[in-house]
Amino acid sequence: GGTHPAADAGARRNGVAMDRTGHILLLHHSEGERMRFVADWFAAGLASEDKLFYVDVAGWGVEKLTDGLAARGLHVDFALREKRLEFVSLEDMLDLGVRGGLCDRALVDEGFPGVRLAVRGDAVAQVLSRVEHLAVENELEHLCREGRMSVLCQYDGRTTQGPDLARSLDLHPDWVYEADLSLRRRERLIRV
Repeated sequence: GGTHPAADAGARRNGVAMDRTGHILLLHHSEGERMRFVADWFAAGLASEDKLFYVDVAGWGVEKLTDGLAARGLHVDFALREKRLEFVSLEDMLDLGVRGGLCDRALVDEGFPGVRLAVRGDAVAQVLSRVEHLAVENELEHLCREGRMSVLCQYDGRTTQGPDLARSLDLHPDWVYEADLSLRRRERLIRV
């Protein structure tokens, strides 16, 4: 393996640190903004030598996703060549925490220091029932607490409002990215 010399180019976006880890909520306002955040967050993961997983919930396919991430500055060719980036299905993600699942394979079998997983939470909510979606979010939270895994859950800020927004904020206790705002919540303390 190797570290690309420009792997940390996206480690900061408009002054916002993209190397943050945990169970993170991204409230985006356009597809371009969403892909920029994912590309920058993944670039920070390349810099820290993490394994990167992109969950293709919408079924866009590898070519469209690699083109989109590369257009936003992620060194996709390097990441794929070094087996640092994988595009996986929702079904793969649902088995993430099981023995032999994606997380176990990346951390134990492949020896990566950490895992970063990007998933469109709003797309998951459209495919699964509310109960199943909450169970997935709770499992992701548990996996983030247990160790070396971080998740960037993306929700469309234009349509995630009211009770859905309140629930999304509650489900993602570590960091919230919203346009140019980034904050961290710990109990009643907010760090911007």
